[in-house]
Amino acid sequence: MNLYGLMITKDDHEIFADWCREHLPLFDAVVCLDGSNDGKTQQLASAFPDRLIYLHERDFRIEHKTDHGLRRMVHREIVRRFGVDNWIMCCHADEFCYHDPRKIALKAAQESYDSVSWFNLHFLPHPDDLSQWEEVRLRPITERFRYYHWGHPSTGLPWVEFRLYRNSTQIGWDRSTHGSTEPHGLTRPAPFHPILRHLKVFTTDLEWYEDGGHGTYYRKHWQGLEHRTGLPFQVLRFEDLFVSTYQEYRHCDCFDGTFRQPWNMGEEYRP
Repeated sequence: MNLYGLMITKDDHEIFADWCREHLPLFDAVVCLDGSNDGKTQQLASAFPDRLIYLHERDFRIEHKTDHGLRRMVHREIVRRFGVDNWIMCCHADEFCYHDPRKIALKAAQESYDSVSWFNLHFLPHPDDLSQWEEVRLRPITERFRYYHWGHPSTGLPWVEFRLYRNSTQIGWDRSTHGSTEPHGLTRPAPFHPILRHLKVFTTDLEWYEDGGHGTYYRKHWQGLEHRTGLPFQVLRFEDLFVSTYQEYRHCDCFDGTFRQPWNMGEEYRP
């Protein structure tokens, strides 16, 4: 089975190299479309020539820089280079796979499913981290923040995000849809959900954040669009990033390297 990563990124250089070191070995290749205004991400990408295919938005005519509009360009590049007999993982630089996407794709294919949504566990700085910040800030980014939030009021489970699909000639991304990371043409979603560690805060540099009134935007992400990404609380000071509750999630647990939860589909699916 061939597995390719579809990544869009913009000004994520503080975490980009960490993601590449941990994830590139999981894929046959990752095709990355960068929208950064400086060359920092491109410089980092040059250290991973074997499995990372770096592209920049300026090299394409993109009518709408939306969830679908950007991924459409990357999907087309994957098809052009590798055909359609493969699986594709939608990758984000701030999401780290707890389970191996290739093992998950194999399981889905064997059970005749064509797509997989993942449990998206939201990791954020915690007040306990603030009290030990001088030690915590020296840890690798994936070990810096240990507390994750889950237990959505509608299900009691972690939040679910679409990420993995089987490629075919029937699959397509349109030019304009925003707020969706799922392509058209999928019909058989898997009933199981592997785990992603989503680092909602990967930098404590306040310049990364933009006050949105009742919440906070990631300053460089999805500028000018209705659906912008960020945090559902105000960040005006460094200390505001450290929280013990997040949205309406019912649980905040400490990660020690293993998710000992009944919704963990199994350690045998880890890399």
